[in-house]
Amino acid sequence: MNRSKQLFYFGVVIAVLLDLALFLFLSIAQMQYDDFYTEEKGNYGSWAGMSTFEKLTDFGFYAWLFIHLVLISLWLLKKIKILVKTNRNV
Repeated sequence: MNRSKQLFYFGVVIAVLLDLALFLFLSIAQMQYDDFYTEEKGNYGSWAGMSTFEKLTDFGFYAWLFIHLVLISLWLLKKIKILVKTNRNV
């Protein structure tokens, strides 16, 4: 395996580890809301009963999921285009 492929795979592994670390952080931060929730704050999950940190972690978690959805969709679209192009040339 040449050096550029090794660096590419190393970068992919680092990106996946950072991604998992961010998901772990956001998940643990969301657990803080569950632990300290009381009915006095309002309905469970409503923005009115959340602190600024809880709002940011909630928004960040859903934004990160949306980014993953977009990236996976683009990756699948690219693979489908390759398959269609390959099948036309046969």
